[in-house]
Amino acid sequence: MALSSTSEHSTIISNLIIIFGNYFWLNDKGRVFGDNIDVHLPDGNLFMPDVSVVCDRSIIRKHGTIYGTPDLIVEVLSRSTMDEDFGIKKNIYEKNGVKEYWIIEPYQKWIQVYHLI
Repeated sequence: MALSSTSEHSTIISNLIIIFGNYFWLNDKGRVFGDNIDVHLPDGNLFMPDVSVVCDRSIIRKHGTIYGTPDLIVEVLSRSTMDEDFGIKKNIYEKNGVKEYWIIEPYQKWIQVYHLI
């Protein structure tokens, strides 16, 4: 059973969805999704990232499920998922071509950004 997120965790996700969502809606450049959307990566892995940004709308299926590679994925660290976010997820996202991956540390207030080259 997964633990509930903290208010800081939820606030960061909500703020990112509002900021990114407004930009992508105003500029018609893509869609922004929160942590309740399944992301089915090309290699068969399934994740529910805290925030996903998709510019290629053809990978968005019924009910917002994503089948393909988002352009940006953001994970907000929690004690229970920290090792997975830095290790397993980072490597899988990179192998599947995620262009940008952000890891946000809510308590020490830092962001680590990975760009796929």
